[in-house]
Amino acid sequence: MYGSDAKYSFEPRDFKLYCTEIRNISEIIQSPVDKNNLKKLRETKKIYEKFIVTKKKILKNQKFTSENITTKKTGKGISANYFYKIINKRSNSNIKANSILKWGQIL
Repeated sequence: MYGSDAKYSFEPRDFKLYCTEIRNISEIIQSPVDKNNLKKLRETKKIYEKFIVTKKKILKNQKFTSENITTKKTGKGISANYFYKIINKRSNSNIKANSILKWGQIL
C-alpha cells in the first residue's frame, strides 16, 4: 500500500488482535492487586523467589564472587536481593558446592 499513513495502518486480523489486547489491559487496570492481602502475596513470592547458592566449593576466609555464588529457586536461604551485598565478603567456614548460603557463613 502507498500513502503517508500506510506504515501505521493495520490489517483486519491485526486490528482485531489490537482491540482484544486493549480490552485485556482495561480489565487489568480495573482489577488491581489487593495489597491488603499480603499473606497471599508472600506465599506467591516464595514460589518465584530466588536464593543465593554456592556454585563451587568455597574455602574458609575466601571471598564470595560472581564466580563462586549464584541464585536458584531453592525456597530457603538468603534472598537473591542480597547478592551484591555479599560479593567481596568472606566465608567463615568451608562450604560445599551447591549449598544454600546462610547468614552465619558470612564474615
